[in-house]
Amino acid sequence: MREGTQHSTFVAALKGSPSRPFTHDDHVARFQCELSKRWPEGVRREVIEIAENLSDLDKVSRITVLLASRSVV
Repeated sequence: MREGTQHSTFVAALKGSPSRPFTHDDHVARFQCELSKRWPEGVRREVIEIAENLSDLDKVSRITVLLASRSVV
């Protein structure tokens, strides 16, 4: 700091490391953050819903049309 004081913190294991893995909610939050740079909220919700249920996706075209047809933020 300006007056010469120093602060430090020891982190034994970073978030996302094998001993502190990301939770499902952590992954969704990161995905949301990245998608927010590109698409509006409604599209993000749909993309996340599709991503969470990929085994139910009948056609890949559903997600490609969704992403291609929406306006970018």
